[in-house]
Amino acid sequence: MPKDNHPYAYHRPDVLRLKGSVLPHVIGQTIIITIITTIITVLYELNEIKLSVSKLPSPTISTSFTQVVGVVVGLLLTYKTNTAYDRYWEGRKLWSTMEVQIRNLTRYIWIGIREDGRKKGIKEIGSAKPEIVIEKKTAINLLLGFAFAVKHYLREENGCEHDDLKNLVSNIRSKISKEIQEDSGECNIKNRPNVAWYNRLFRRKLKPHERNKRDKDDYNLEDQNLPLDITHYLSSYFENLFTEKKIDDTIFIQVLAGLDCLCDCLSKFERILRSPIPVAYSIHFSQTVWIYCISLPFFLISTSHWPTIIIVFFVSFILFGLEHIATEIENPFGYDENDLKLDDFCK
Repeated sequence: MPKDNHPYAYHRPDVLRLKGSVLPHVIGQTIIITIITTIITVLYELNEIKLSVSKLPSPTISTSFTQVVGVVVGLLLTYKTNTAYDRYWEGRKLWSTMEVQIRNLTRYIWIGIREDGRKKGIKEIGSAKPEIVIEKKTAINLLLGFAFAVKHYLREENGCEHDDLKNLVSNIRSKISKEIQEDSGECNIKNRPNVAWYNRLFRRKLKPHERNKRDKDDYNLEDQNLPLDITHYLSSYFENLFTEKKIDDTIFIQVLAGLDCLCDCLSKFERILRSPIPVAYSIHFSQTVWIYCISLPFFLISTSHWPTIIIVFFVSFILFGLEHIATEIENPFGYDENDLKLDDFCK
């Protein structure tokens, strides 16, 4: 387990940690606000230019503004951070649900499918057939490939040529399997150990005119929803087993329910990915934070004087930091340090 995710690994105190913090991302904005505050403070303390709202007719304006705008910023900040974290946590729960279903389906395949090729109800147990064992391993590879395919799909990395994915899904329709579709259909277990049951589904030899039509109508996995495509192939595999009476009715119902759950998880992942927080809200929140931070020294300078620089520095650092955290975890499937560790989950 990576150290970052290990519950018992030693970590330096969080206050001293830089990796994973928002400091590198917000320090620039914080410095800009601090420079503006420094200029205002220097002009107020060392020159006759008094850029302070204390010169206004009503002295209560300063207190009222900071209180009202502070409440507004707090409400906006609370809404955005809570919404972003809900999306982050929902993504983690969905991945856990998907993991449970993959483990259950793996168990059903490995234990529930007879390896002697006999139909259910026949008491005699024959020797295991290598091609059936290979079919089971291939189906399990597709289940593992589903998790890797979901990871790449959520990161907008289309296709099946990724190093951690192509060996798991090389048996479905793609550039790798085109030659297999056009073969005679006999399973060459020694040379093609990953495509036994796929060949059985496309057993019939295609005639030349049919082959040309198929190539013309064929789709490219580079442009498709690969995880959904994997569930189609797994569904056809289980349907084939059920037709040949090689799995019980109960197991068949369970595996279909498991595939339904995988599709449900995929659709909910898409909901998180395709439905971000409305951009108008994000823009307005960012503008409000900037207005608040820039105007803050004008209201503090008359009472805080030189410490105004330090106060504004920390306030702006906190606000910009919370804004960046919410923006970062809003889409929890990327490569940011605080995103979900999808690579570790797949491994």
